[in-house]
Amino acid sequence: MHDLTVVAQRSQGQLPKEVSKYIVIRPRLPSLPRPSQATRSQQLESWCPLQEPLSGDESLRSMGCQHQLHLLPDIMTIEPRSSAAYLHKMPQTLIPTLHHLNHSTSHRCLWALEELKQARNIEYKLVCYERQTGQAPSELKRVFPLGKSPILTLESTTDEPVPTVQVFPGVLTEGQLILRFLSDEYGQGLWDPAKEDKNRDLFFQGFAVMTLATSINHLVIIESPISALPVGLSSLVNLMVSPITSIFKRGLTPIFEFLEDALSQDKPFFSGSKLGLADFDISWGMDITSQRGYFDASKFPKLHAWHEKIKARLSYRAALEIGSGYDLKTFGL
Repeated sequence: MHDLTVVAQRSQGQLPKEVSKYIVIRPRLPSLPRPSQATRSQQLESWCPLQEPLSGDESLRSMGCQHQLHLLPDIMTIEPRSSAAYLHKMPQTLIPTLHHLNHSTSHRCLWALEELKQARNIEYKLVCYERQTGQAPSELKRVFPLGKSPILTLESTTDEPVPTVQVFPGVLTEGQLILRFLSDEYGQGLWDPAKEDKNRDLFFQGFAVMTLATSINHLVIIESPISALPVGLSSLVNLMVSPITSIFKRGLTPIFEFLEDALSQDKPFFSGSKLGLADFDISWGMDITSQRGYFDASKFPKLHAWHEKIKARLSYRAALEIGSGYDLKTFGL
């Protein structure tokens, strides 16, 4: 196990941003002799060739950093935070298991885990559950009393007990909160928005659940039981409820217009300049409205392009392959 320590001159009490690109790894090896200055210089140069020998407060100017790094008294190396070597230095102490229901909002959590697997090399486990007459099976209640997917459980690889993140030790529910946990625990900044986009990202996370998903749910609750009826009867019932469903469908138009206007060349994602948690949350709403025919792509070209870009990601496609189905029109009925 390693201590990860960044030591640098502070600016108004804060560490300079540039230093966050590098990690100083100080192993707990007190029995080893302190390396010579030349040895430590060679360790630094193995990652970034320096313009001059290191001494005292080691200059990071050749690394594109205007601040100083103080050498630690023990054996140390400096590695880029994004390097594969750095990622493999840190053992994964919590193994997540996603309890995934097919044809459900759990897909976005599975997609996120696949993103983390590709970008951060995390290990995770997947347990798939099949819908039974459109409903979640009772087995899910053994994992969490409400029996609703997604559910994420945690397994510790150390002697430490699993944390209680929500209510029960090692058990998380609610897709939006699961995504936040995955980002905090495993993301290492992968989905962190730029400083100027932080509030935007938070807003669209909430918008996806409280506005977009709520509006869609009204329609799904009305239409889903009708789809299970015999053809002749379902057509009659559809005709009877069409005045109500048309109101809800018209209500989606200003939502799509708002999402369309939020995308631009500078902000191609709902999280801002790069993919973030808001994009995972909004993807569910766009997936279901597209599959169920509520979304007219020709009227919202930027929103359509964003959605196509999301669906083209390797991790999104991988989640589709292993998720046991993602039919949001019939939900497997």
